[in-house]
Amino acid sequence: MEETDSLVQIMTTVDSLKKAEVLARRLVEERYAACSQVLGPIKSTYWWEGRVERAEEWLIIFKTLNSLVEKATLEIERRHPYKTPEIILSGPHEASEGYLKWIKQVLGSE
Repeated sequence: MEETDSLVQIMTTVDSLKKAEVLARRLVEERYAACSQVLGPIKSTYWWEGRVERAEEWLIIFKTLNSLVEKATLEIERRHPYKTPEIILSGPHEASEGYLKWIKQVLGSE
């Protein structure tokens, strides 16, 4: 399997369910991701501007192909409500043959 055909997961968080759902749907509609999942609310604790903050957030996980990571990441950055968005890439991963085939079909890579 070539690296460009590998599954990559992209994770980000936002501060409302509505924003999470809009971003999750947008990347799927644009075919930058075959699937997105919204989880939450979650409780985040982090350093920001010199102090420890706590916030309620929603986690979005996008399933995409390595060849689309750059486009997907740029779209997340463009539409993200945060000044410094969390964008974490996980992968490339191997996936079951059927699931990877579905992702490739959805994203026009097959």
